[in-house]
Amino acid sequence: MNHLPSAKIFSSAALDFQAGLTSILHGGFTLPPASVTALIGGPLEPKKALFQLLHGQSRPSHGHIRLQGKMIVDQETGLWVPPHQRGIGWVPQTPTLWGHWNIEKNLRGFQHFRPLGNAHDTDAIIEHLGLQNTLSNHPHQISQDEQWLVTLVRGILSAQSLLLVENIPFFAETSLRHDVFRLLQNVADSGLPVLFIGDTAMDALRYAQYYLPLNQGHLGETKKITQGDWDFSSNGEVGGEPGMFFDGIIKQRDLVYRLNNVTFSGGTMILPAVTGEIGSPIKIRIRCQDVILALDHPNDTSINNIFSGQIKTLKSTNDNSHIEVAIDIGRHQPCIIRTQILKRLVDELHIAVGSNAYVLIRHAIAI
Repeated sequence: MNHLPSAKIFSSAALDFQAGLTSILHGGFTLPPASVTALIGGPLEPKKALFQLLHGQSRPSHGHIRLQGKMIVDQETGLWVPPHQRGIGWVPQTPTLWGHWNIEKNLRGFQHFRPLGNAHDTDAIIEHLGLQNTLSNHPHQISQDEQWLVTLVRGILSAQSLLLVENIPFFAETSLRHDVFRLLQNVADSGLPVLFIGDTAMDALRYAQYYLPLNQGHLGETKKITQGDWDFSSNGEVGGEPGMFFDGIIKQRDLVYRLNNVTFSGGTMILPAVTGEIGSPIKIRIRCQDVILALDHPNDTSINNIFSGQIKTLKSTNDNSHIEVAIDIGRHQPCIIRTQILKRLVDELHIAVGSNAYVLIRHAIAI
């Protein structure tokens, strides 16, 4: 894919939106250039309403939107830049194709929107997504998954300043979802920010470099995804169950027991071989509730992953009945594992900062 124009940043110094009578969206944010950002929030958060606001499908009740330093909506002055002049590509969850055109016309009709766009760019994308054999068909002659992929290509070709992607399907061909996100990363690498709605927090961990939290209608600060603390519930709610994730590499595979040996900053972890090939990077997610603390080395246990470390911090939790214990199990670099135990046990076992301890991880997820 050819290089797009220089990086362009979407920023909103003040963004307020009222959708209906009960859903209210507030906040402002900046998307880093050349990046894929996941919009993360619970199932009741107005994520789609935000996309409709940015693209121009609806108007804010007050406030303004500034795109690349240019005001495109200002309720105070009445300024309103229509959707087709904003340069924002939008890929809705439900495919939107023109039924009277074949797939090739549905695609080529959008090329003129994109600066420096050419047939080679489009052809590369079509080949990447496996759409070569659908070009002469009409929308009703291809599958729902293929219709969505064509809608994705149209959105990419029409995007000049920002690409918005709604919930990405779980395709019948499982590898296709990975191909879609690889394409989005290629688009972002060329200088076009991409914002997608993450179905779960796992989507952000797998595919994004940044996340934008939406909590009770309030947009938070765009944050870089770095290994360590990750307090999101599985359905994407911000501030959910406490946990952490780490970058790892598959180093060895046990074909008999279907296990992977994964190296990470804390050493080597044994995980079920459900994904990835030897040498490929993966991410490991661990919930605090799946971490057990021991002061002596445990023997004859069913837990595979046991690490020695040193207690670094003790912190009271919100309920004041538990203490969050942070243990550094890293050898050559810090690797902090957190768990939560009853405050009574901290006192009874004389757990203190600086003490040696063992971390038992009874369950971890490779993603």
